[in-house]
Amino acid sequence: MRVAILGVGGLGRTLASELRADRRVTSLLLTDQFGERARVLTGIPGRVSIEATQLNVENHAALGRAIKGSDIVVNTTLPRYNLRIMGAALEAGAHYLDIAAAGPSEPGAQPGIFAQLARADDFKAAGRTALVSMGFDPGISNVMARDAAERFEAIDAIRIRAGELVTTPGPGYLPLSSREAFLENILVRPSVWLDGGLAAREPLSEPEDFPFPAPVGVQRTYLVSHEEVETLPRFLGKPVGRVDYKHALHPDVVRALISLDRLGLLSDSRMIRIGNQMVSFRRALLAAFPEPSALVLPLQG
Repeated sequence: MRVAILGVGGLGRTLASELRADRRVTSLLLTDQFGERARVLTGIPGRVSIEATQLNVENHAALGRAIKGSDIVVNTTLPRYNLRIMGAALEAGAHYLDIAAAGPSEPGAQPGIFAQLARADDFKAAGRTALVSMGFDPGISNVMARDAAERFEAIDAIRIRAGELVTTPGPGYLPLSSREAFLENILVRPSVWLDGGLAAREPLSEPEDFPFPAPVGVQRTYLVSHEEVETLPRFLGKPVGRVDYKHALHPDVVRALISLDRLGLLSDSRMIRIGNQMVSFRRALLAAFPEPSALVLPLQG
């Protein structure tokens, strides 16, 4: 089968390395808005040759041409492009997979995962499958919760906690996935499922020192917007009292991001002057974090 991977940051790069050795894969296409980031991966050793090209997924015609003939389209770009790429995959007659969903487009709006789920009948009619939010979390976390839920008639609570112990060439509390997605998840108001409905909470609220198994140990976790809270109660088919998701974050990062957000500095429209140029403060902040794809090899943990 021919697999197209759109977006080769840290996750896309890792997936390309795995699929290059998969006997079910006959050809592999890598695309990225930064063409060189895709082309450099053509040297990955493996049994399958890799094609690489530069692609702006906002260009619908170019997107359609790039994925034509693909059996599976894997979307590891930013979640804001999910619906666009889902539609293109359906038009190309391909199966579709992504790793995360977008949050609400505005306060009070529905999370992006619901707009994606609304396309289920379209894919079914075409005889194609779309697996949405099928990464580690969300993804494996959903599968684990479903497996556990099969043993019960009703569920008091599903509490998802994410922590890590990773050594990086630099500060140990930097995002290891998409920098933009990391910031979006942190700043959007998270939801908690409580007794039949979603309840909004403040970003990075309800801190909890959670005892992860060794060697990770106790880490401070905070409420973060995540897809499992919105999807698990809908699909488990039995009563669920509470679902929440908390991520371990360094307290210094939490304090800094909350302060910058309250000052209005993390809006895309907030511009600052650097030399003779006006740049987005938000983008300048993100540029200070390491590029995730460059961290793949040095990571230990």
